[in-house]
Amino acid sequence: MKDELEESNQTWGLFEEFKKEMDVFAKEEWLTFRKKGYFAFQDFFLNQADKMKALPKNVVVKFLMKLIEDYK
Repeated sequence: MKDELEESNQTWGLFEEFKKEMDVFAKEEWLTFRKKGYFAFQDFFLNQADKMKALPKNVVVKFLMKLIEDYK
């Protein structure tokens, strides 16, 4: 049970990290973001995809990978 809780904690920690980084993009004004942020946003998604490829494919990782794939 302890292992399952630790795994769950790590998984949701990954989601929390992803969401925090997405929130930074969400705070940007569209006009500013459009000029400079698009490539940063794209890099963010590519980096996240690379991180998740090495992780076990649980529900959260599958959800985030689907979100990233839909973006591409």
